[in-house]
Amino acid sequence: MEWLRLTFWWSEEGTRHSLRMLEAELGYVEATVPQSLLTPDPAGFARRNAGGFYHYGFEVTGIAVGSSA
Repeated sequence: MEWLRLTFWWSEEGTRHSLRMLEAELGYVEATVPQSLLTPDPAGFARRNAGGFYHYGFEVTGIAVGSSA
């Protein structure tokens, strides 16, 4: 769904829209979930994992080459 919206509705914003949404959602996690059973810092855990997923899913595969991030 996000890719369709980026293509048809938010094409001028490109991946910046997704980045802003991710930061907003991580802010919600930080504000509402101070700790969990998995980690004492859920927002930090999510940030680290999001960065890892981006690195391996987009940079290593080459999908992010030429993007407007």
